[in-house]
Amino acid sequence: MRSNPLIFLFAAAIFYLGAPAVEAGPIPTFNVPATVNASEMIVVGRAGVTRIEDDATGTTLMFSVEVDRVLKGAGGSTPRRIQVRLDLSRPEFGSVSDRRYAIFFLKRAPDGHTYTAANPYYPAAAARPSEAAAAASTIAPLNGVAAELVAALGAAPADLTSGPQADFQSAYYSLAVAIRSLPADLTEEPLRRIASSDRMPGRLWAIECLLMRDDSSPDAAARKAGYIRSIKPLLMNPPADMRVVAFRLASAMEGNVKSPIAVPILADLLRSTDVHVRRSAASTLSDIASRDIIRPLADVALQDDDLDVRYFAVNGLAAVTGHDVPTYAAFKSDENARIRSSRAWAHGAR
Repeated sequence: MRSNPLIFLFAAAIFYLGAPAVEAGPIPTFNVPATVNASEMIVVGRAGVTRIEDDATGTTLMFSVEVDRVLKGAGGSTPRRIQVRLDLSRPEFGSVSDRRYAIFFLKRAPDGHTYTAANPYYPAAAARPSEAAAAASTIAPLNGVAAELVAALGAAPADLTSGPQADFQSAYYSLAVAIRSLPADLTEEPLRRIASSDRMPGRLWAIECLLMRDDSSPDAAARKAGYIRSIKPLLMNPPADMRVVAFRLASAMEGNVKSPIAVPILADLLRSTDVHVRRSAASTLSDIASRDIIRPLADVALQDDDLDVRYFAVNGLAAVTGHDVPTYAAFKSDENARIRSSRAWAHGAR
């Protein structure tokens, strides 16, 4: 039912986290706490030049890591350099590019001298080379990894990759995926600081993470409405180079913003030039149990050129006026009648 402009980016994003962009078996979502638990050593540093070795057992990627800091293992000492062997015998296993600066999640290889990936799908995650995010020797490994990931999210694109636009977009997307797997108490405050800063595009990705949080605190509704208000100019007319993050921000609203406080901003977003933003705004409005949604859905969304936007308008108007919500198939089979009924319900409810 939905078009998805992330398709062109998804393979690159998964590759940046460490999983290759090829047709392969199922690739699990990156679970950072589980990967930290499985790691014997976690280091932050830069990979050297990689080389491929093929033998009867399969394909292995060989490289060294120049270590800047240790987040787990090493017995309190910081090795200057370690040797890593990654198993690439299956196409879904993760890889590492030359000179990549990252957090490496490792365990001892069978030879006892080198290391391999603790999580073969995700051997590494982006890190910021210009600074240590925390004093690694004084905090728990998961806390240290969380601090590194959030610091990278707030970094300038040039600190994460020297590649083209799509590369740094995928880097931020991958960081957001990793951060969302972490306990909220480890990332909430630093994400809020980035969300209220002028650090772009990290600010936008921090907002995406925060919108998706299941937050029941007393000020959560107002805070989420404030985030949407702050990104409204972007969502009203997303430039071509920001369409990926605009898509993610719009998607993050759905199912996560349910307060009437957000209705005026969502109503404005029904006039966005981007169809996915309009769909997300209409869908989010349809989930809000308030009669405030009637006017924007009836006057704007019902008139939209897009079928999905019109469906969400019918859905929301039926729910808020106490009528049965149609399935998508039922709506498509008799759209004109459904829209006439929705207009009548809206007129009677005003």
